[in-house]
Amino acid sequence: MAPARPVAFARRRWGDAPDTQKAVAFALAATFILVCLDSCAKAMSEQYSPLLVVWWRYVVAAAISALLFAPSLRRRLRTPRLAVQIIRSGLLFGAAIFFFYGFSAMPLADVEAIIQIAPLVITGFAALFLGEKVGVWRWVGVAVGLGGALLIIKPGFSEVGWAAAYPFIGALFFSAYGVATRFLSADEDPWTTFLYTGSVGALGASVIAPFVWETPAWEDVPFLLGTGFFGALGQGALMFAFILAPASIVAPCLYVGLIWAALFGYVFFGDVPDAFTLSGALIIVGAGLFVRWREALADRRAAARDAFSA
Repeated sequence: MAPARPVAFARRRWGDAPDTQKAVAFALAATFILVCLDSCAKAMSEQYSPLLVVWWRYVVAAAISALLFAPSLRRRLRTPRLAVQIIRSGLLFGAAIFFFYGFSAMPLADVEAIIQIAPLVITGFAALFLGEKVGVWRWVGVAVGLGGALLIIKPGFSEVGWAAAYPFIGALFFSAYGVATRFLSADEDPWTTFLYTGSVGALGASVIAPFVWETPAWEDVPFLLGTGFFGALGQGALMFAFILAPASIVAPCLYVGLIWAALFGYVFFGDVPDAFTLSGALIIVGAGLFVRWREALADRRAAARDAFSA
């Protein structure tokens, strides 16, 4: 299968620990790294156009990826599913734009909490577009999680205006990206998918950048470079996590990112999450854990049926 090479690479580099332990370690590392990315993006999106910050994030990440894979770049970019790869990468590019606009107008913890509805929406999208079976209780979990997001946004958008819709729309794009990734995962090399993620975003951002270009101050360059560095590193760590263990194990680890977001938001931006944000985040996390539990339960039942029929 396609993931065999990355799994073998992980085993060579990180020893003989069980795959589950390595997956959890990668997932926890990814949550911290991606919050570092989001913190850099928030700091820069408050000073420059979010579209320009997206350009730095993608171009730097694509350059890093091209250097790392230079000897095999041409071979790895060959794919029988070019259209799906482009659409999938375009969805993540759109999500990044909406997220970065959200960072420019909202506290970091609020945006991160709303992003956490993505695993729930992926469950619904997978049922609608991939034909995956989703029972009534999992649909209830999805609905409850969306309610938690609305609690964070606050009825009427009274405090931050319609900017609160940015991370919500971004989460929908990200969920569609997740479904496309799931569609590709069966027979596509993960490194090919990883490379298209950066290259398509870099091309799209480069088309937009001339219209919003502003030469950054020297003191801001490390943060702009950081968006690309942390983006490439975080996506790579997350890819390994999902290769080494099922989503039902990896996904709950990602909620730790809410803690990092609250801490970074307080230390670097002076943001203190209000009662709506805390309550909404708890509802989203609770709903997400419930849906993951139901998915794991369904997988165990299916495995038991298969074993019995065999």
